[in-house]
Amino acid sequence: MAPGDTLKPGKKLLIRTAADPTGSGPAPGLQKIRYTVRKGDSLARISQKFRVSLNDLLRWNRLSKHNYLQPGQKLTLYVGVTRQS
Repeated sequence: MAPGDTLKPGKKLLIRTAADPTGSGPAPGLQKIRYTVRKGDSLARISQKFRVSLNDLLRWNRLSKHNYLQPGQKLTLYVGVTRQS
């Protein structure tokens, strides 16, 4: 979910309370999410919305600043679960 998304009845939430003991997940305090690009989205707007740097967003998705986003395109983000509130 994005920080401004509305929570709806029946929506399932996963709340992480401890670091991954196997070390296979993201760094402690970070959560990997998949974001679906919506009409009107830009790389800059998405990076601001999730409070991640534009350079990180580009690196995680192997993009350049000159790439155009398409609605429906999937992006990977690593967000700080404590920073989103």
